[in-house]
Amino acid sequence: MARRLGIALVFALTALLPTWQFVFGGKVPAPVDWTHHMAPWNGPEPESAYDILAMDGALQFLPWRHYMLESYREGHVPLWNPNTLGGAPFLANSQSAPMYPLHWLWPFGPEALLGFSAWLHLVIAGLGVYALCRRLGGLVVGGLVAGISVQLSAFFIAWIALPSVVMTAAWIPWCLWAVLWVASAASGRAVAAVGACVGMMLLAGHLQIAAYGLLAVVAFVLWLVAFPVASRSDGSDASDKSDRTLRWSPLLALVGLALGFAIAAPQLLPAIENGRQGHRAGAATAEGWEAYRASAAEPRELVTLVSPDFYGTPQPRNENTGMSSYWLAYEKPGRHYAEIAFYVGPVVLPLAAFALVGIRRRPQVGFFGVLALLGLFIAMGTPVAQALYFGVPGWSATGSPARAAVLVTLGLCVLAGMGLREDVSLFDEKKAPNRLVISSVLLLPGLIAITATLVASRNRPEGVSDVFGDPSSGMALLMQWPAAAALFWTFVKSRWLLTSLIVLAVVPIGYLYAIVPGAPTGQYAEDFAGKSELQEAGRIAVIGDDWPFLTAPTNTIAPTNSLLPYGIKTVGGYDSIVSAKYKAKLDDANGQDSAPPANGNMMFVKPEVDLVKLRRMGADAVMASNSANFSTDLPVIYFGSNWTLYKLEGDTDTPFLFHESYNHKKLRWEGEYREMSRNWLDSDDADGWEMGATSYSFTEKTVVATYRPHPYRLGLLLAMLAGSTCLGLAIACRRL
Repeated sequence: MARRLGIALVFALTALLPTWQFVFGGKVPAPVDWTHHMAPWNGPEPESAYDILAMDGALQFLPWRHYMLESYREGHVPLWNPNTLGGAPFLANSQSAPMYPLHWLWPFGPEALLGFSAWLHLVIAGLGVYALCRRLGGLVVGGLVAGISVQLSAFFIAWIALPSVVMTAAWIPWCLWAVLWVASAASGRAVAAVGACVGMMLLAGHLQIAAYGLLAVVAFVLWLVAFPVASRSDGSDASDKSDRTLRWSPLLALVGLALGFAIAAPQLLPAIENGRQGHRAGAATAEGWEAYRASAAEPRELVTLVSPDFYGTPQPRNENTGMSSYWLAYEKPGRHYAEIAFYVGPVVLPLAAFALVGIRRRPQVGFFGVLALLGLFIAMGTPVAQALYFGVPGWSATGSPARAAVLVTLGLCVLAGMGLREDVSLFDEKKAPNRLVISSVLLLPGLIAITATLVASRNRPEGVSDVFGDPSSGMALLMQWPAAAALFWTFVKSRWLLTSLIVLAVVPIGYLYAIVPGAPTGQYAEDFAGKSELQEAGRIAVIGDDWPFLTAPTNTIAPTNSLLPYGIKTVGGYDSIVSAKYKAKLDDANGQDSAPPANGNMMFVKPEVDLVKLRRMGADAVMASNSANFSTDLPVIYFGSNWTLYKLEGDTDTPFLFHESYNHKKLRWEGEYREMSRNWLDSDDADGWEMGATSYSFTEKTVVATYRPHPYRLGLLLAMLAGSTCLGLAIACRRL
């Protein structure tokens, strides 16, 4: 028990290296300062570089967590979000993840939740890889090296600003651990563990990363069918073909997988249904495939396996240009550091190669080499990715295939953990040639990294800093490669000393090269002049059209979703799934595509919008910058220092909409209730809504409608059945 606590403490401390500023440093992993640099806040110029991907933390995840926690405190499961896109499903956008246990149990505010979640899921990921290595038969030190390497890998750190990615990825090694447990013991507890881990991975919210996790789980089950586990964790022989239990273990793993789907069903089923109605839904096409492949990792970008700052880093801010020094984004607009985050440290690649020694005796370990290659083939947009794109329903709606770097990272780190083994004599001090080979292997990627970086330094676009990324990074970081080789060369007797030094060599990496932009806590809901007028004006249409890849917007105010923490309802917004019907209406009102080129999920109200159509969509007022290309004779509600709020007049297509809060709408009508009910239920606005009781006062003439989609109710039933089944299997604790 003491050793387990000590190991958990190691991972807890290591996870603080990239997250301490969010846990203890008074910062939130979301660049709210960039949002509040714009009107109506007009805050000071931020110190960090503008980061279009990290902005999702400020415009999606922080407002979502705020709304979710408020909803729970009011006693509601947040199924509906009335504050964005004219009202939109909340739980069914998946990445809001309101059914994730950490979220509905969290007692504090949303900023603390983001910071704690970043730290916690790095701990979960590290422990998961450690547990997987140990179940594969690895040493304690091997598991430590593997787990720490995952925690400080480029992928897990670079995606901290988008918490759903790290939350989902953190559970993949636990899913594989549980599958291996089923294969080696086939107990009821093992099946329950598969169900619980898969359920947590799906509830974490990022469906693309979850799809990669499910792909890894299914591939591992098939691998274990071809190469069954030779012995159980207790050391007894399990290769006897008469052992009926182990022969059924693949089926039991699939049962656990089904239980995981059922546990996540209350959130997963509405998300699937919502996705079918989303603006990105549709059959896979050749044109869509070409666009999908365009975002894949290019062969030249694989140099980030050995040189994490080959193309620079997104932070800190370049003093000369005021922008990021990640120069690949200048050359290839839309590319971001996180999308090709392959780096796993200077000791992982050599140790992964050592793990393949004697692989015939340990075929289960070989799977993780296959997993890394599978992730690489997907990330590069090869025919493997093409088969998934056209062959798996919904795959065509996912983001960049380069995010399969998560599989590369996990595969390589697990292999590295298995490279330190008792049964291999590579570390025998009497065999000096082995040490020479090891040092050479370690030096080779270091020499490649240094050479590539020197070449790249001569080909950077003008205006990019002379030093890549963080000044403490660059060439100083690359020197860790020969330092790691020297550690292997200079050890004398103790393999434990050697591996301790390896851990020390790995630890500084994540903290030095990829620091996520953070903003001081308390900014996301700070007051501003004109707030009360916006809150009282009804539903607001914010005029905007400027969302560039590399520089902060100059003609945009109150970016999409930034007003959500104030309870201000808007036409337009930003969501992971946007209704195709709603987008079509907004596009018609704008007379053009409502989304900017930089982000297809953002819906702007453009300066050229048809005000009559905008009003008919339910907008009550227009908020516009005084310097924007927007002129109107509408009556003014509020005139600010650099923005104005105008009142919209005229008829609307939503005459029944009176007020909406959490999962409820108050409707008003004139004339017969039956006529009103029929008109409402036949409209697009009534999807998923149910009429409430018919009791009302004749003076107010209102009735309450409740949003209660059928997939959610079915999902609750499935989750209760699956949860009780897993609990029963865990309590029974017997061989099946």
